Amino acid sequence: MSAEPLRFIHAADMHLERPLTGLGPVQEPLRSKLIDAPFEAARRVFETACLEKVDFVVLSGDIIQPVEAGPASIVFLAEQLATLAEAGISVFWAGGRRDRFHQWPKAAVLPDTVYRTGARDVRCHPFYRQGEVTALVQVAGYQGRTALDPEAYRVESPSVPLIAVGYGELKGNPEPENPVTYWALGGRHQAHTEDLEHTVIHYAGSPQGRERSETGAHGCALVVISADGKVEVEQVACDAVQWVRREIRMTKTMSRRKLERQLVELTRDVLAQGHKDPQLIQWSVTGADRVSWSSPSVAAEILQMLRRRFESNQADLWVSDMEFQHAEEFPVPVLEPETLAADFFEVVQQLRGDPEWLQVLSKRLEDFPQVAESVNELLANSPAEQGLVLKQVAYLGIDLLGAHQSLTDELAHDAQSLREAS
Repeated sequence: MSAEPLRFIHAADMHLERPLTGLGPVQEPLRSKLIDAPFEAARRVFETACLEKVDFVVLSGDIIQPVEAGPASIVFLAEQLATLAEAGISVFWAGGRRDRFHQWPKAAVLPDTVYRTGARDVRCHPFYRQGEVTALVQVAGYQGRTALDPEAYRVESPSVPLIAVGYGELKGNPEPENPVTYWALGGRHQAHTEDLEHTVIHYAGSPQGRERSETGAHGCALVVISADGKVEVEQVACDAVQWVRREIRMTKTMSRRKLERQLVELTRDVLAQGHKDPQLIQWSVTGADRVSWSSPSVAAEILQMLRRRFESNQADLWVSDMEFQHAEEFPVPVLEPETLAADFFEVVQQLRGDPEWLQVLSKRLEDFPQVAESVNELLANSPAEQGLVLKQVAYLGIDLLGAHQSLTDELAHDAQSLREAS
């Protein structure tokens, strides 16, 4: 192998056919930035390849679904790949579950430096530098529900680094005698690395988070393999919009008004940090055992308040979610006696102590076939998840019956304190 290290970009899961979801109405000009975010993130990946003057780029699947993406997205990607070709950078693209190479329009001609394969068989691509083979890039397409077989990528006694490119999970960790130097994998939207003694397994993740569960920085991997075979992986942030999850703990003496003030101050602090790209903030309030007002409807009201406070043409920030995380144990709500809410909660408490409640509920649902299947599917899970379902039913029922409006915060707190003292 040449004394000069091998350098390449590993990217995956661009999903140029998918917009960001779960945001609700967003003001301009932030709306335009959110629409363009997947394309801007992809552009930054290819720009990084050119700036770093890498040897090649590997794409590990789910880059674009041609039919769903439409002509504009296809043209965008073709132009980006042409830019790499002009810079002398080859691309090795393993087809993922969404790529559908057979649906690629014939009019969108790609450069000869782009090597695509949707076949399940492994294709070997030697990479040349100054007329010498300096790496072997082994590429295979989506395997369906079958896991990737590490042995399928094996090359006997390679004298240069062996790069395995694929989409999906590996069928167990590769054996120590497997010669693959670096596994460039796709199919996970969050970056993940397994640094084994004899090889590195890396999922590049999506360059742009699409939904609330895909928090934190996203991007691509800059991989450097030295002459002695040492692998270094640097995750380069490329996302144009970032989902950020923040938590605040609510104390037993905290009123709703105090919580709202604190959320406004903390959100203002996030905005003052001056991030170069927009942020989508998710607020999670933990320690919420005050069922008298920590309900879904109150969370929705606080969310709307935060959005109004920070809705401006200058604010590159959007509060996407607001939720209360209740304690594991069932809190005892402060409810006025002889009300529907109090009677409802008493029934819930009885169900908690009755192991037959699942059968009773299933029997009652027979008259509602539209919802019976979904509910029974939820209740078929573990006892812990069944308990979570019952707890969510309790919160929802109390909320719908207006229990959070039955007492003021101060009276609810005083009543709870008297109950505990007695």
